[in-house]
Amino acid sequence: MSFLRSILIGSSVVIFFFAPCLVHAQSAKAAGGDSATFHSLDFKQGCWEVRVTTSISGLLTHMPDDFFKSAVPYAKPEDLAQTVAGLNAQVDQQNAQLKKPHVGQGLACNASQDFMMWNLGSSVPLPNSHCTDSLHSTVRELQRLIKCTGEGGATTEQKSEFTSADSEHFSGSIRLVTRSDAVREASYAWLGKWIGEAAPHMPHATPATDLEGIRPLGPRAVTALDPFRIVAKFEGQPWIAAIAIKMFGAVPAATAKEYGRRLDDVAQQIYLHVRVADEAVIANLAKKDPWKSQLGAAGIFVTDIHVARFNAWAYGGNPYDPIDRDGDQRNAEAARERILWDAYFSQASTPAEKQALMKKVREKYKMTVVDPDFYAGTVDW
Repeated sequence: MSFLRSILIGSSVVIFFFAPCLVHAQSAKAAGGDSATFHSLDFKQGCWEVRVTTSISGLLTHMPDDFFKSAVPYAKPEDLAQTVAGLNAQVDQQNAQLKKPHVGQGLACNASQDFMMWNLGSSVPLPNSHCTDSLHSTVRELQRLIKCTGEGGATTEQKSEFTSADSEHFSGSIRLVTRSDAVREASYAWLGKWIGEAAPHMPHATPATDLEGIRPLGPRAVTALDPFRIVAKFEGQPWIAAIAIKMFGAVPAATAKEYGRRLDDVAQQIYLHVRVADEAVIANLAKKDPWKSQLGAAGIFVTDIHVARFNAWAYGGNPYDPIDRDGDQRNAEAARERILWDAYFSQASTPAEKQALMKKVREKYKMTVVDPDFYAGTVDW
């Protein structure tokens, strides 16, 4: 589930319990608007960084004394008063926390062009409610006002306003007020910025920046903001940020540091060692002693190229997570590569032959950096 969709669902859940008589509004027609005149805001397809600031007031109300009296009719009045006071104090604390602005921010990819319209209503209409709906929309602005009256005279008003200065930016707000036994209000302030395509793409001529205008540098920052950006090529094949970052988790931190301080040097060495290990397996060296015995002593019995590489890169863990820096899978992969590295170069009978083999594999498996921003920095895990 994308970050944006989780925000939308979370908002709808709050609104569902908050409002007694909102209507379903996945389309203008469903809410009583004229679908023929509805225009989706002009949004680029792809990945968006979205920030939603939420504030809610009056959501929780005090428990009446009669509720507790009926629940525990034999309790002493002073005990009931103390219980009611304590619970209502908790209600006040929770309401105070909900009223404070809460900010949610993250990346939303593959959002549909009319995803904003998806959020302009609530779940299902409650019975015996009457609503009016006014809608104004163009490719640059969308305004909607829904007013409902439910049973007992309860009313709800939802006002939504969104604008897009261009196809790569939008801002907006949703304000919801319901009046029944108490007045409750929820507000959502939206801010969105297009980051890039939700498919492999080259770095943009003008580097992408986040909502604060900061240009991401390093594997973590680039992957978090633009995961589909092509950052390198190995053997002519493009690697996107979301995949390239996993490479750093293939070996333990100590091994990565042995490969150098620069991240591009580390990535090159990791890939080179993996592919040299592949070469050794292809040459059946893993089935010959002393390499077979060494692999067995290290607890490595699966030498299949694809299985070993998948295990190392898929389950090696996150190199930036201190809890999972040196997992067993990662240590096993480092041992496998070290043994098969020696096995591969054991084919050389002289130093000159070894140098020739080294030159061959370095040229064959040379890495091309496409996005220097991704490899900015040094090994810090």
